[in-house]
Amino acid sequence: MVDVYNMKSNDNRTILSKFKTYQQTSEYSAHCACIIMTLTYYGDEPPSERDCMNYFGVTDPNNFEPNEEFYQNMVMKKFEEYINSLGYTTTSNDNYTEENFPFEETNQFTPWVKEILKNNETILVTWSDWGGTTSLIIGVDDMGHESAEDHVIILADAYDTCDHLNDGYTIMGLDKFFYNWQYNDISYSSGKIREKGGKFIVIHRKE
Repeated sequence: MVDVYNMKSNDNRTILSKFKTYQQTSEYSAHCACIIMTLTYYGDEPPSERDCMNYFGVTDPNNFEPNEEFYQNMVMKKFEEYINSLGYTTTSNDNYTEENFPFEETNQFTPWVKEILKNNETILVTWSDWGGTTSLIIGVDDMGHESAEDHVIILADAYDTCDHLNDGYTIMGLDKFFYNWQYNDISYSSGKIREKGGKFIVIHRKE
């Protein structure tokens, strides 16, 4: 077992210590759970999961069949609009194309993540786990090696069901995460792409 909650930064690792996790209570609210976790970490009052889902047009997230209109709201641009509506500023790459993606290689990603985390701010990402989910990057460890193949990423995972320890943290190789984030688009169940991979939102603290 790795005690992520009490883990601290060192020469190789940068992490948001004492980051309290939260598990989503419906199949469709990972983004709301991530927003709740971030605002709680910032010491602010978060919205309820249901109020957040109401914003996206879902009055009962446990008893509805998602349709195309719902999935059109489950994109990073809409997530950012909601975060901004709560009074927070953000930095994102919603206009991402393959040509303007900010990381030419995986090794550039680790130092960028470290700089964000040193400001005690979270990075919200949507990636291809479970066909499409939302997580927070809260830590990265280069393990003392230059190659990103040896780097490890730590996520606050709102759907933490697969490692026999439902603590809300997922640790995985950075290269594996990066591939499943940048190169795998998020699709409808029909296979139609609804969201391009490789997008992020940095949620800034209120001044």
